[in-house]
Amino acid sequence: MTAPTGNPDLSLDEEKMLRRKITETALKLLTTEVAEQLVVMKY
Repeated sequence: MTAPTGNPDLSLDEEKMLRRKITETALKLLTTEVAEQLVVMKY
């Protein structure tokens, strides 16, 4: 699998930056307290 995030058009560096952004967003969401359902559509 060459593009785990689903964009084979990205260069290796761009793919790494995208993966990092996704990971940072996930970590932020895991530490965010929510009172009701939260839907995240974009990272």
